[in-house]
Amino acid sequence: MQTQLVQLIEKKLADALREIDSITLEAVDTACHGIGPAPTCPHARDVMKAIHHACGRGHVERAKIAREVIVSTISPIKDMLTPKAADQIMAVITKAFPEDWFLSVAQNIRDVYKGGSIPANKFHERAFEVEFSAMRIGAINASLRGISSVRTALDEILLQRPPWWKRLRNGIWRFFALPLVKWVFGIAAIVIAAVLLNILGLKGP
Repeated sequence: MQTQLVQLIEKKLADALREIDSITLEAVDTACHGIGPAPTCPHARDVMKAIHHACGRGHVERAKIAREVIVSTISPIKDMLTPKAADQIMAVITKAFPEDWFLSVAQNIRDVYKGGSIPANKFHERAFEVEFSAMRIGAINASLRGISSVRTALDEILLQRPPWWKRLRNGIWRFFALPLVKWVFGIAAIVIAAVLLNILGLKGP
């Protein structure tokens, strides 16, 4: 069950983050739309700021959706979450939140400006590096915040679990006592029905 839970979360998380990333990359494409040899080509600094803003929103949404996926998936079955399963889930989360997410997209802007017929005054290396460094720091912080947010949610769920003896009692009831009670009541119902049929004279020959 624990393995299935981790696999389910991994799949749901991947699907949710893929949607967020798609929206973010669309915003990045919009920011790059005006780049070209025309005099109206935006300065690389302005493009990087727009990309930085779009990716920043993307990081925030990724952290938000990751926490929502974890809480909505585990809350209905929180009694079954174990510390070991929580650690396995965190391994999935850590993998999904690398510190360089979206940075490769921004880094390619340098090649776009330097590799074409774009006016030289539209690109300043120093301005590019300053904005890219800010993006790198923001990406690292966003990654750490996202991971920490999910870890906190898991710790809260673990604290809400009942004591081990209650879980044992519930398990015994669910797997042993409840089926036995159903069986006893089933037999009792058959006996009562037979008695009533006999009293009413409806019993067959």
